[in-house]
Amino acid sequence: MFYRLFFIFIIFTGCSTNDNKNLERTSRSHRIVALEETINAFSDSVKFAYYDEIFRFQRLPAGTSIDYKSEQLSNFRIIDYKNLSKLLSDDGITARVVSEFKYYQIDEGKLRKTIFEQNWWFNPIRNKWFLKTPFPLFEKKLDAN
Repeated sequence: MFYRLFFIFIIFTGCSTNDNKNLERTSRSHRIVALEETINAFSDSVKFAYYDEIFRFQRLPAGTSIDYKSEQLSNFRIIDYKNLSKLLSDDGITARVVSEFKYYQIDEGKLRKTIFEQNWWFNPIRNKWFLKTPFPLFEKKLDAN
Protein backbone atom coordinates (compact mmCIF):
# COMPACT_ATOMS: atom_id res chain seq x y z
CA MET A 1 0.00 0.00 0.00
CA PHE A 2 2.85 2.38 0.87
CA TYR A 3 4.49 1.78 -2.52
CA ARG A 4 1.25 2.55 -4.36
CA LEU A 5 0.79 5.86 -2.54
CA PHE A 6 4.43 6.71 -3.09
CA PHE A 7 4.11 5.84 -6.80
CA ILE A 8 0.96 8.00 -7.17
CA PHE A 9 2.68 10.87 -5.34
CA ILE A 10 5.69 10.65 -7.70
CA ILE A 11 3.43 10.66 -10.77
CA PHE A 12 1.49 13.75 -9.67
CA THR A 13 4.52 15.76 -8.58
CA GLY A 14 6.54 14.71 -11.62
CA CYS A 15 3.82 15.71 -14.08
CA SER A 16 2.96 19.01 -12.47
CA THR A 17 4.75 22.09 -13.66
CA ASN A 18 5.73 25.01 -11.55
CA ASP A 19 5.94 27.95 -13.91
CA ASN A 20 7.80 30.61 -11.93
CA LYS A 21 9.02 32.41 -15.04
CA ASN A 22 6.20 34.91 -15.12
CA LEU A 23 5.21 36.07 -11.65
CA GLU A 24 4.09 39.51 -12.87
CA ARG A 25 0.46 40.52 -12.77
CA THR A 26 0.56 41.81 -16.31
CA SER A 27 2.60 40.32 -19.11
CA ARG A 28 5.13 42.39 -21.02
CA SER A 29 3.13 42.11 -24.23
CA HIS A 30 0.03 43.44 -22.46
CA ARG A 31 2.03 46.38 -21.10
CA ILE A 32 3.31 47.16 -24.62
CA VAL A 33 -0.22 47.17 -26.04
CA ALA A 34 -1.44 49.26 -23.10
CA LEU A 35 1.41 51.73 -23.65
CA GLU A 36 0.52 52.15 -27.33
CA GLU A 37 -3.14 52.70 -26.47
CA THR A 38 -2.25 55.18 -23.74
CA ILE A 39 0.13 57.14 -25.96
CA ASN A 40 -2.50 57.31 -28.72
CA ALA A 41 -5.17 58.50 -26.28
CA PHE A 42 -2.79 61.07 -24.81
CA SER A 43 -1.84 62.29 -28.30
CA ASP A 44 -5.51 62.76 -29.19
CA SER A 45 -6.11 64.67 -25.96
CA VAL A 46 -3.21 66.99 -26.76
CA LYS A 47 -4.25 67.50 -30.41
CA PHE A 48 -7.77 68.50 -29.45
CA ALA A 49 -6.76 70.50 -26.34
CA TYR A 50 -8.62 68.28 -23.87
CA TYR A 51 -6.55 69.57 -20.97
CA ASP A 52 -8.65 67.87 -18.32
CA GLU A 53 -7.96 64.55 -20.04
CA ILE A 54 -4.24 65.32 -20.16
CA PHE A 55 -4.25 65.73 -16.38
CA ARG A 56 -5.64 62.22 -15.94
CA PHE A 57 -2.56 60.76 -17.58
CA GLN A 58 -0.19 62.60 -15.27
CA ARG A 59 0.73 60.99 -11.97
CA LEU A 60 3.96 60.64 -10.06
CA PRO A 61 5.14 57.15 -8.98
CA ALA A 62 4.45 58.12 -5.36
CA GLY A 63 0.77 58.25 -6.35
CA THR A 64 0.32 62.00 -6.31
CA SER A 65 -1.11 63.68 -9.37
CA ILE A 66 0.42 66.73 -10.97
CA ASP A 67 -1.89 69.62 -10.17
CA TYR A 68 -2.51 72.24 -12.85
CA LYS A 69 -5.27 74.69 -13.61
CA SER A 70 -6.53 73.91 -17.09
CA GLU A 71 -8.48 77.18 -17.34
CA GLN A 72 -5.14 79.02 -17.59
CA LEU A 73 -4.45 77.22 -20.86
CA SER A 74 -7.59 78.22 -22.72
CA ASN A 75 -5.66 80.78 -24.77
CA PHE A 76 -3.28 78.17 -26.29
CA ARG A 77 -4.00 76.35 -29.55
CA ILE A 78 -2.06 73.31 -30.65
CA ILE A 79 -1.67 73.10 -34.41
CA ASP A 80 0.33 69.90 -34.86
CA TYR A 81 1.40 67.06 -32.58
CA LYS A 82 3.40 63.98 -33.50
CA ASN A 83 5.38 61.33 -31.68
CA LEU A 84 8.95 61.18 -32.95
CA SER A 85 10.20 58.16 -31.00
CA LYS A 86 9.15 55.60 -28.41
CA LEU A 87 11.49 53.53 -26.28
CA LEU A 88 10.44 50.89 -23.78
CA SER A 89 12.89 49.94 -21.02
CA ASP A 90 14.23 46.40 -20.75
CA ASP A 91 12.13 45.72 -17.66
CA GLY A 92 8.99 46.93 -19.47
CA ILE A 93 7.81 49.26 -16.70
CA THR A 94 9.16 52.58 -17.92
CA ALA A 95 9.10 54.20 -21.33
CA ARG A 96 10.40 57.34 -22.98
CA VAL A 97 8.46 59.10 -25.72
CA VAL A 98 9.72 62.12 -27.62
CA SER A 99 7.05 64.29 -29.23
CA GLU A 100 7.02 67.51 -31.16
CA PHE A 101 4.18 69.95 -31.30
CA LYS A 102 3.45 73.33 -32.77
CA TYR A 103 1.26 75.79 -30.93
CA TYR A 104 0.45 79.43 -30.57
CA GLN A 105 -0.95 81.68 -27.90
CA ILE A 106 -4.12 83.41 -29.13
CA ASP A 107 -3.13 86.87 -27.84
CA GLU A 108 0.33 86.65 -29.35
CA GLY A 109 -0.32 84.72 -32.59
CA LYS A 110 3.30 83.60 -32.87
CA LEU A 111 3.73 79.97 -33.94
CA ARG A 112 6.12 78.02 -31.73
CA LYS A 113 7.51 74.53 -31.88
CA THR A 114 8.65 72.53 -28.88
CA ILE A 115 10.01 69.07 -28.16
CA PHE A 116 8.28 67.23 -25.36
CA GLU A 117 10.33 64.45 -23.74
CA GLN A 118 7.89 62.25 -21.85
CA ASN A 119 8.74 59.74 -19.14
CA TRP A 120 6.02 57.12 -18.67
CA TRP A 121 5.80 54.52 -15.91
CA PHE A 122 3.57 51.49 -15.46
CA ASN A 123 1.51 51.10 -12.31
CA PRO A 124 1.06 47.33 -11.78
CA ILE A 125 -1.74 47.80 -9.26
CA ARG A 126 -3.91 49.82 -11.65
CA ASN A 127 -2.53 48.16 -14.79
CA LYS A 128 -2.14 51.61 -16.35
CA TRP A 129 0.59 53.81 -17.74
CA PHE A 130 1.11 57.26 -16.26
CA LEU A 131 3.11 60.25 -17.40
CA LYS A 132 5.42 61.72 -14.77
CA THR A 133 6.72 64.56 -16.95
CA PRO A 134 4.81 67.86 -16.67
CA PHE A 135 3.27 69.14 -19.87
CA PRO A 136 5.55 71.92 -21.24
CA LEU A 137 2.81 74.41 -22.07
CA PHE A 138 1.64 74.32 -18.50
CA GLU A 139 5.08 75.16 -17.20
CA LYS A 140 5.49 78.13 -19.55
CA LYS A 141 2.04 79.48 -18.76
CA LEU A 142 2.59 79.18 -15.01
CA ASP A 143 6.00 80.87 -15.31
CA ALA A 144 4.39 83.79 -17.18
CA ASN A 145 2.17 84.66 -14.19
